[in-house]
Amino acid sequence: MAVRFNGSTTYLSNANWFPFDRDESFSIVIWVKYSSAHDGYLFSKNGSGDQGTHFYISSSSGRVQWGFANTWGSNYILFRTTANWADGNWHLFVLTYDGSSTLAGTNFYVDGVLITSYALSADNLTGSVTNGSTVYMGRFKGTSFAYNGDMDEPRVYDYELTEAEVQTLYGAQGKDGLAEDLRMRLPMRDDEPGQTVTSCADISGNGYDGAASNSPIYADGIMSISRY
Repeated sequence: MAVRFNGSTTYLSNANWFPFDRDESFSIVIWVKYSSAHDGYLFSKNGSGDQGTHFYISSSSGRVQWGFANTWGSNYILFRTTANWADGNWHLFVLTYDGSSTLAGTNFYVDGVLITSYALSADNLTGSVTNGSTVYMGRFKGTSFAYNGDMDEPRVYDYELTEAEVQTLYGAQGKDGLAEDLRMRLPMRDDEPGQTVTSCADISGNGYDGAASNSPIYADGIMSISRY
């Protein structure tokens, strides 16, 4: 199953599955399906001055944006893609980061392919990005910029995935794939399509369950035909 977000009120919130500062490596993996360009956040963990991080679908032709900031607009790194994937099909988004505080240390893959062209970028991160805010999936700070689409199998790894590992995950089509060094994994597979989501259990063993707000629903996911 996937979780369907309604583009208005629904979201998941988590304990701190994203504690990373600018000098620490990590990878974020999310299967997504959306059909329209809109300002929608796949996830956000932002404090005062928008210190923190976000992964975002832009209203600018459905392009994808990621930001990692001490102070938004001045002390941050950011990219926004040239291409978009607002086509109503499942796509695997993978962000990897090497802890270098540079845009060059960030890679973004879609369906196992490294994206090399950005429409917008910034590369000036010198301060800490950590904050005590909640992690939200499907909305910005839990209050605005709601994601309108489906999400499945989000994962966080405590290291920078290699290109070969990213391709392994894409080839697994949401099945176990790389199960080691997981900080968080939400399979989103607990009920039938159309049923209300109350929570999504983290199966990494670290207890970062996702609590659902405002009744998102289950939908057919990336592995609806051959999940097991």
